[in-house]
Amino acid sequence: MSSRLPVTPPPQKTVVEFSVGVGCPHRCLFCSDHENRLNAAQIAIRRPDELEARLATVEPGSLIRFGGFEPTTNPRLAEFIALAKTVHPRSISVGTNGRALSDRAYLDRLIDAGMTTVELSIHGHTDALHDRLCGKTGGFQRVRQGLANLQSAKQAGEQIDYFTQTVVNHYNAPQLESIARFLGGFSPHTVVMLGLKYIGAAKPRFQELVERYDKLVENVNRWDLAQLPARTAFQLFPHCILVQLPRALFGYTELLDLRQSEKGSSTWISMHDYAKQPACQTCACQAFCFGVPSLYAEHFGWSEFKPVTAKRWDTFFRTEALFLSRHELERLVAPFSTQTPRAGWWLGEIEQSSDQVRLTFHNERGQTVGLKLRHRNASAEGVFSSRFAICFDGTELPSGTAAFWETLVKVIQTNDRHLTK
Repeated sequence: MSSRLPVTPPPQKTVVEFSVGVGCPHRCLFCSDHENRLNAAQIAIRRPDELEARLATVEPGSLIRFGGFEPTTNPRLAEFIALAKTVHPRSISVGTNGRALSDRAYLDRLIDAGMTTVELSIHGHTDALHDRLCGKTGGFQRVRQGLANLQSAKQAGEQIDYFTQTVVNHYNAPQLESIARFLGGFSPHTVVMLGLKYIGAAKPRFQELVERYDKLVENVNRWDLAQLPARTAFQLFPHCILVQLPRALFGYTELLDLRQSEKGSSTWISMHDYAKQPACQTCACQAFCFGVPSLYAEHFGWSEFKPVTAKRWDTFFRTEALFLSRHELERLVAPFSTQTPRAGWWLGEIEQSSDQVRLTFHNERGQTVGLKLRHRNASAEGVFSSRFAICFDGTELPSGTAAFWETLVKVIQTNDRHLTK
């Protein structure tokens, strides 16, 4: 008898998306709007009153995204963001190819209007790879500058978060680890690897762009996760494929509120372009997995896709995984550097593996104390965040707050008599 729900669901977030893009300078090989450019421009929201009418149905605390084609081509984007802010959403994001953000003044204007998050699409780590996939010479340098501007704004104290999004395909799949390392250097919240949707321009190029899932799994399982400078996650892949990857690379499930999506738009089509086999009904993930891209299943069948048992899923999902990069960790423990010791203690060694970090602290008396840092689950809003716990003699201390370091100092001082000389 097969295992059925309930099982622990993965982190999820529901997004309300508004299509506002009226064009795009890129010609991506897998663009979902490529064969639908006229329609994409026709359904774009162009006037403030149009947006106001749709915002009237959006509940406070929602996640709002401006997308559709390339939203920065709409000259009223900043005005639209300001309007969206009036309904008190939890976040306002813009999904963009990043070119326009190479203009720092324009980026600042969007941030000032109320943009809180950028989802930036970049599909390679070199001019040759990215520009080939995007069909635009010189595009890579513009996008790279956009990322640098986001990093600079964040470091300057602007309240802006940003993700990168890379569509996985045959051309970039062998270099995904290098891409993740390159993009992680810009300190994004997450480097997202997206499953390819075989709609729009990707549909006639299926044989050219497809990367078999079994080959991808084999490649990713050879990665050195400890060397990734930022959190990296795979999204929009069948869950029976995701459970074959390292737990630390599991992304969240994104659900779109289609009430704001025009029927026939690329957003609407993409949400209806997945298939499931009868055996999927016995899978522990069937309630929250979209399935397999229809075209992929038609070409290759179902041999790669095996139902996940409840035991297998819970074992996978409940496994503690470290999502903190070394760069983030070093920034987190900076108050304990030798230049600015806290309570007479400073950080010595950092030993990092795929599932934990051990920190060794020293004091001027030659004493040492070792602390373990392990991941502790997803945040309430359904996006993996840096919520960790310090484990010391069985005591867990939540991190990510100003009080954390004060508590850590107290724990070290309290246990001072137990330290090894």
